[in-house]
Amino acid sequence: TSNFVLKSGMCDNQQFQFENKSSIQNGFAGNFWDFNDNGNVSTEKNPSYRFSTSGTKTVKLIAVSEFGCTDTFVKTISVKESPKVSFINSALCSVKPTNFTNTTPTVSGAIANYSWNFGDGTTSTVESPIHDWNAKLGPKSISLTIELDNGCKETVTKKLIVKTQPKPVFK
Repeated sequence: TSNFVLKSGMCDNQQFQFENKSSIQNGFAGNFWDFNDNGNVSTEKNPSYRFSTSGTKTVKLIAVSEFGCTDTFVKTISVKESPKVSFINSALCSVKPTNFTNTTPTVSGAIANYSWNFGDGTTSTVESPIHDWNAKLGPKSISLTIELDNGCKETVTKKLIVKTQPKPVFK
């Protein structure tokens, strides 16, 4: 008897963990999984799989006995779309503020929450913030995390350097 449960996984940027619940009274059984995702399959007992696209997937498990008898179990699962986080920025200078522009494509039907960490002890929840470095020079790890109301989230981090900006003086 073929059967399985989805143990974990919800978004297209996560590993989905499947637990095989198939049983056989006598003998041994093999497994053949079809993830309905670009022809990807597995023969593992309890596979992990990362879907290449979001949407509704019809996952199939075929249990095959050592005598060639088969049973198929099919379950429809939903793979939610995650944000594909990216940003660009102007120069990081000690005097002039830096413009950070969120370039993440919109996920249709989802509301996004933004969380920036500028690596200098300050944060922002604005979609595309402007940040003043207050003379905090040197390397910074700048992160943008976007969490959608569908439960999916993603973070991207860039290592950037705040440089000294000259101050012109006229006499």
